Amino acid sequence: DAYAMLERGAIASSENDRRGALELLERAAKLNPRDQLTRRALRLVGEGKRVDVEELNRSILLNAQQLA
Repeated sequence: DAYAMLERGAIASSENDRRGALELLERAAKLNPRDQLTRRALRLVGEGKRVDVEELNRSILLNAQQLA
């Protein structure tokens, strides 16, 4: 699902696998095109930066808490 692709893309990014990260994050974006966290991660990797997995997970948790 989109969440799994986002996480896998973030992990690939943190391991310096830019190509793999882009592929996974693009798949995540196709599965959930309105998700801002996915778009932000895709933009970061596209700019040659790495996704901070811990920061991403904190943001996911914060978003989930706001929905609850």
